[in-house]
Amino acid sequence: ARAARAGGSAMSREDAKGRAMANVRAWLFGGEGAEGAAGAGGEEGARAQLLADAEGGSSGSCSRMTPFAETRPAGAGAYLVMLAFCVSSATSGALWISFAPVASEASTAYAVSQDWINTLSMTFLALYAPGTVIAAMASRRLGLRATVCAGGVMNLLAAAARLASALALPPDGSPAASRLPFAMLLGGQSLAALAQPTFTNIPARVASTWFAGTAEATAVAAMSNGVGIVVGQVVSPLVVHASDNDAGTAVRGFLGLLGGQAVVGVVALLLVLLFFRSQPAFPPTAAEARRRAKPKEPAAYALAGLRRDVGTLLADKDYVVVLFAFGIGLGSFNALMTVVEQWVGVAGYDSDRAGMFGGLLMGCGMAGTFVAAILLDSTKQYRVVLRAWFGFAWLTCLGAVLALRPDQGALATASFCALGVGMVPLMTVCLDSTAAHTYPISEEVSSAGLMVAGQLSGIAVTYTLSALLSAHPHYEGVWSPASICFVALAGACALVAQLYRGEDKRGGAPSD
Repeated sequence: ARAARAGGSAMSREDAKGRAMANVRAWLFGGEGAEGAAGAGGEEGARAQLLADAEGGSSGSCSRMTPFAETRPAGAGAYLVMLAFCVSSATSGALWISFAPVASEASTAYAVSQDWINTLSMTFLALYAPGTVIAAMASRRLGLRATVCAGGVMNLLAAAARLASALALPPDGSPAASRLPFAMLLGGQSLAALAQPTFTNIPARVASTWFAGTAEATAVAAMSNGVGIVVGQVVSPLVVHASDNDAGTAVRGFLGLLGGQAVVGVVALLLVLLFFRSQPAFPPTAAEARRRAKPKEPAAYALAGLRRDVGTLLADKDYVVVLFAFGIGLGSFNALMTVVEQWVGVAGYDSDRAGMFGGLLMGCGMAGTFVAAILLDSTKQYRVVLRAWFGFAWLTCLGAVLALRPDQGALATASFCALGVGMVPLMTVCLDSTAAHTYPISEEVSSAGLMVAGQLSGIAVTYTLSALLSAHPHYEGVWSPASICFVALAGACALVAQLYRGEDKRGGAPSD
């Protein structure tokens, strides 16, 4: 009898422990706790029932899809998922841009031309398309969590290779004696470039999977990469500095800069491993519920499904309009961030001021992004907001060109702030608008198309602006060839965007 009572007591403790763990999981990642889901076998039973109904349901059987009609907030875990994603995405952004504001110092330290330093940023643009294919295939075959974890590992390895390049530099700050440090740096940069699409293509998917307010969540996820860009723009000139001595120019600070990025890479990976999940137990919206109810295609057909979705998107005229307008716009923005030191240097501003301009552009742009996100979520007027914001962006580009004059630091600073408010929010506006219009195609695929177009066009625009700035290195007035090219591209984007007539197909999705 005592043995039976002891066994029963142990079973009760194990049962209580199981119920407590179920309640913790429910609080973190959504769904019912042990008590609320007792009739369905607890949270795990409810989750299993949902998955079974999704896989076994058919278009003619609404009863099998009934569990998906219930939508619930994802819980506190949704914010942990977003935190882990945002830190990793910010790390990717910092890895991309950290050499742009100190291009001349990097050129001296690594003993290469400034064109080779610009290639560090260009690597992200050139490898974006293959990185996108790799990320899309991994997401379809392995799931979102495994894909983001792999991206975090690649970021960490890239940061380690970059740190190794700094360790290979002479400790006295003199230029590198061989090409080995730069080769290591370029290799790490290439690895980070392949990982970047993992974080820049999926903000809309993370938002729709975990949150009911998709535009605001998309803004947070997308702008986390911008936070990394701000940090890279502002911190690099503060840490890296050059000084003249009897032996020549000594450059110091790259070891501290790249070492700090490696530490952040470790923290970002740990956050992803601990907190990032593919999806909550219950969908947050009816549109997400409907998507989950669709039978999942086998992993073997992932490439065929990707081709089918891409073909559907390219046959959509409204998507192609945004593809062109956003692609050229993002390419112009990436080019501007890459050659910012050269561009403002023509007007007499140094690398410290270039870093400040870039940081203000991104910082004010993030503030504008949240305004745009609130506007989209509250009105659902995607078409109106998209067309109006492209027009506003063109006006800010024109203002920045007119304000960039020698000895007009306050005016130039204000113009870069306005330029950020005009250009940066277009990412959230376009990603969320196309996700709503192309539903039920995965947001990851629609976003990837826009981002690939922007990165590829960025290669051509960057080389063009760099060549124009090199050909005209001295101030000749506001209407230099580079300024004319920049304003013309922004105007073309604004004109094409007025052709957009997309509908909100996601908002009209029935809940079955």
